Amino acid sequence: MKKLKCLFQRKLLTIPVTLFIYITGISLSVTLILLSSSGVFAQPRSFLSKGKPVNVKYFNAHINKFMEETGIPGASIAIIEDNKVIFSNFYGYRNTGTKTRVDSATLFEACSLSKIYLLDLVYKLVEEGRLDLNKPMYTYLENERLAHDPRYKRITPKMIINHTSGIENWQRLNNRDVLEILSNPGEKYVYSGEGYHYLAEVIATRLNEPYQSYISRLILTPETRSSTRLNYVVADSSNNISRGHDDMGKTLDKWITNEPWPASSVHTNAKPFSSLLLGMFNGQFLTDKSVKEMTADMKLISNDSTSQYSIGNGFFVLTSKHDTIFNFAGQNTGFRCDMFYSKVKKRGFVFFTNSDLGLLMGPIINDLTTKLELSLYFNNPGFKSDNYVSALLKIKNKAGIEAMTKEIDKRAEKGELYIDVLVDLMIQMYKIDKETGGKLALSVVKYKPESSIANAILGTVNLKIYHDYALAKSYLIKAKALNYGGIQIDEFIKECNDKLSANK
Repeated sequence: MKKLKCLFQRKLLTIPVTLFIYITGISLSVTLILLSSSGVFAQPRSFLSKGKPVNVKYFNAHINKFMEETGIPGASIAIIEDNKVIFSNFYGYRNTGTKTRVDSATLFEACSLSKIYLLDLVYKLVEEGRLDLNKPMYTYLENERLAHDPRYKRITPKMIINHTSGIENWQRLNNRDVLEILSNPGEKYVYSGEGYHYLAEVIATRLNEPYQSYISRLILTPETRSSTRLNYVVADSSNNISRGHDDMGKTLDKWITNEPWPASSVHTNAKPFSSLLLGMFNGQFLTDKSVKEMTADMKLISNDSTSQYSIGNGFFVLTSKHDTIFNFAGQNTGFRCDMFYSKVKKRGFVFFTNSDLGLLMGPIINDLTTKLELSLYFNNPGFKSDNYVSALLKIKNKAGIEAMTKEIDKRAEKGELYIDVLVDLMIQMYKIDKETGGKLALSVVKYKPESSIANAILGTVNLKIYHDYALAKSYLIKAKALNYGGIQIDEFIKECNDKLSANK
């Protein structure tokens, strides 16, 4: 039996007529290619979704307007109807810093949608009798990082793909020194990226080849291989790969992984991912038996009067009286993506964005096209907080930070206050403009006076910008009392004391 020691750390003068035709033919070909890559050429006038024509010009205009208003730099979208990609397009910028535009070949981080590549192979291996979903994984491959907890020997591949293994999402989130099992295997939903990495190593053992090799050989097709990277390395920096952006639209540093992370490091865009997805559901790659297994023994996560949202064996599933919709979303820093597919209606959509606010694209795409019953999903707290940030930023961009802070007060009176979201937004603003960040910090301490970082920001802004040394000192002393360690508090307090003494 093998032991797993570590996880994945991816001059035209006169010319003959025939030559002139040849040269102009090349020119025409190049022109057509350029038009196609810019989204100008080869766009249909309309496409059918839910039996109704969708005008492409109208659709594109609404998507572009929404992205501009919301501050989402770039996106890739694909619409599925009758188990076919009937429309796909690209929008905006892959990097707001360089104003480089997204095109049909631009790749986005697939975030947690990366897991679907491994999931596809898992079911294929089960069909071939090369993997047992209910067999303890340690019998295939021991895991030294989990061996400290005897419960790990109860973990099966099925528990990994339905996120009930109990393994924490990432080791760094709790005790950095130990990969923990947070609940008894099989008992409850605990989302885990680490679990997928363990499963990828189990499969590597079964196939006797590394993840990047078996995914490329068995899952990627000639169509998708050229538009899929399993990870990003420094050598990729000159290629057509999008950069992530925060809520404020600031371009972020690119995440680099020397080896693929099966749970989150794939790079692709909406059209090739849709091809992968359809191959799973249209009988091209997996059998109906495998698809049915995906919705067996689901665990409920949330529900309302008409729908249930559960974790199935590989996908999240929205069920209602008339539909079953498969879903999976992805969130990496600066990137968001999502997918929905109705097995009943053979309809859905996929989108990738390079923004922390990117999931807000889902409702508008659905409203303009597929009109799937997704209200339960779009009413979850994550969407509400993203909408909250988006609404505040629209006000700030139109009327300034003072108008934004007034809106915060109005919403707080109505009970709509996402204070932790405001803290994150404050930090982002402070990094771009310290004075603006300081004004938002006033709102934060109004509703969360125990925020050490807000007090530290107010102390720094009053010291360095407004030169109100007494006020700066009071904020800094409070930040110190709240155990804030992000700046040299004592040095700043001393500077305040020195300035106050000099002014006497």
